[in-house]
Amino acid sequence: MWAKNVLMGLLVAAAPVAASANELILSQESAKSGGASAFALDYQSDGAAVALQIRLSVPGASEKNVNLSKCLSELPKSHEGTCTMTKSGEVLLVIYSGTNAALPAGLVPIGSIGVRNIGKSGRVAVTELLVSDKNAQPIKATSSAQ
Repeated sequence: MWAKNVLMGLLVAAAPVAASANELILSQESAKSGGASAFALDYQSDGAAVALQIRLSVPGASEKNVNLSKCLSELPKSHEGTCTMTKSGEVLLVIYSGTNAALPAGLVPIGSIGVRNIGKSGRVAVTELLVSDKNAQPIKATSSAQ
């Protein structure tokens, strides 16, 4: 009996840890020459999310050092949106479906942003995440940076 309990404990402890449902994942890719870094955005969906509003804090951001051309480049065809820089230097993403389609369940790539000269101490961070379902009701969601 003791050996069975130990074995079960080891199996549970060794289980892979996955992102939870309804989680925005911000991943920094390695910096390229010239000091440019790319930050990938993915959403772990439970299949109910229709729209997202995301606000990112980007230290020292300006239109000259932030590239938003691929910000929404990986969205499913059912969704569209906008990606803009605010006057306060934040990046704002608004993602929605014109047909009220939900994002598919699983890991959904959104796109990436490029940042030049962010510096060693600078970190891009999620400062706001609003997610809603097909009835425009809020969905509890979290964010993580990797």
